[in-house]
Amino acid sequence: MRCGVSMEKPINYFAGVFKGNVCVWLLLLIGLVTRLPFLSVSLDEVDSGNFHNALKYGYDIAHFRPHAPGYPVYVFLGWLVNHVIRDYLTSLTFLSAILGSLSVVPFHLLLKQLVGHKIAICGSLLFLANPLFWVFSETALADVPAVFFGMLSVLLMYRGVTTRNYYMVACLVTGLSVGVRQSNIALGLLLLLVSVYFCLNVKRFDIKHIAWGIVLFAIGVGVWFVPMIVIGSDGLSGYIEVIRQQWANVVSVSDASNVESPWIINIFYRTERFFLGYHLLYSWTGSDVKSGMTLILVAPWLFGFFAFVSTLNVRYKSHIFILVWLLLSFYPILSIHFLPRYGLLYFPAFLISALIGFHQVFLRVENWRRCIEVSLFSMLGTVLILYVIKHQPPVNTFEVTPPLTDFYVAILILLSFLTILICRWRGRTAAKDIIKSRMELVRFPKVDREIVRLRWLTVSLLIMVIPYGGLGIMQATLAHTSSSPSEKLVSLVENNYREIDFTVCWDNQTHSIFDASDLYGINLVGQDSIQDLYDSYENGDVVLMSNLCQWIDELDVQLNVSEVATFNGRSPLWAKVPSITLYEFRKNFEQ
Repeated sequence: MRCGVSMEKPINYFAGVFKGNVCVWLLLLIGLVTRLPFLSVSLDEVDSGNFHNALKYGYDIAHFRPHAPGYPVYVFLGWLVNHVIRDYLTSLTFLSAILGSLSVVPFHLLLKQLVGHKIAICGSLLFLANPLFWVFSETALADVPAVFFGMLSVLLMYRGVTTRNYYMVACLVTGLSVGVRQSNIALGLLLLLVSVYFCLNVKRFDIKHIAWGIVLFAIGVGVWFVPMIVIGSDGLSGYIEVIRQQWANVVSVSDASNVESPWIINIFYRTERFFLGYHLLYSWTGSDVKSGMTLILVAPWLFGFFAFVSTLNVRYKSHIFILVWLLLSFYPILSIHFLPRYGLLYFPAFLISALIGFHQVFLRVENWRRCIEVSLFSMLGTVLILYVIKHQPPVNTFEVTPPLTDFYVAILILLSFLTILICRWRGRTAAKDIIKSRMELVRFPKVDREIVRLRWLTVSLLIMVIPYGGLGIMQATLAHTSSSPSEKLVSLVENNYREIDFTVCWDNQTHSIFDASDLYGINLVGQDSIQDLYDSYENGDVVLMSNLCQWIDELDVQLNVSEVATFNGRSPLWAKVPSITLYEFRKNFEQ
């Protein structure tokens, strides 16, 4: 009898947990079902190879295992998973799929607090259906795991605005999230906003709690920083030198200070192009193709975002919180070149802002005249930005300085800002409008109107899931059924040059994939000097190189270089190298 009672307690507990969170469990199940069957079958880019080699050969940041700044928490989680799966690539892709699915849990819980249960369910389905987030949930990269930890810390921050325990845990989790992907440090500014709110507005919290929050954040950072220094580099000085090289070679050469003249105009164009690319084009379509379908897919989110900004109320902490989170996306916009996945951490903020905009128009704005007014101005702003998207050049991977853009594009952007200002100015409802609004309430009770509006909104959002989900499946299938162009090149070398002596020119996009190869003894040279390539040629080796080899132009002039094969791909996962060509030259070429 006692055994039966003791068994009942945990069963009842888990039953209660499931019963109270059925929607969350179902959303998690949908995430797993839509991600686990589509895991990427190859190393999709050089960073994937770096993470793979960190598991295969050992953690060593100086030797690109992985590249700086180190990603220690992500590599550690991959190492744990690999102890079960025993396959380096599958361990990392499986980790991305699991954490990508789990990301919907904090997203749903946060959205539920902001806009209610029904819209939160629809918004969470759209979150899972987002094509870019979906496809990066299938690959061996740290971006989607970083979104999960970032999303979790954001949820804890928002709840921590009024609850001490949530604030403390938020500090700890934010520190840990930086170790997944160090660019998550931008969320520290959001945490700072929450801390300032404590000091200024919440009387029961004093400076002692802020101090404890700082300590917990430091603990969260120290948990991964100390092992990273001890295991992954030659002490603190060695790590600083690796970071300096990475900063000099990758970051500082592509930040906003490197934009060409005229600087102010090009900064303006860079900002708007990167913002549209991160939050709209690549996020919801997976590309920057200028087609009618692209414009249709991004139009609803433009409308929702314009409605959010037009009805933004600084007295609502939720509006300010989401706005600050969204503004943090200016960190990658101004600090580094364009790459679609760099905006993933901030895509939930844009999605939530658009959903709040829908919520404001459909449910919060009680005055029908004001509701129509906001809708019309938001439509006008949407049309103006759609013209901008249609008539400016595509945003390119690794873009630093924007290409030459027609001046009227800037005029259209400024006009869209003007629509927001006019709409906000018109938000001061006149007394006669209030009287008319009260008369409407007599004819159409508020409760009935809200029910009808809510139904229309939820149905519309559910319909929107279909096209984005279909596009997500198409793009996820590409990487699941076909190898990346870089992986195809390496496979060709493995299969066709196995029986002869050959040397490969080191380049910054394939070196880690060659290192991950199972073919023993691949000789990568030419990272620092072209002389090693000449020496291999004189020794009779076949010298292989991709079109990304830094010495290819000089070698093409001096020697008889021959094209071997070209590989192309269309997945957003291959945005770094969508096309690559293999070349060879040998001493006895004719023979």
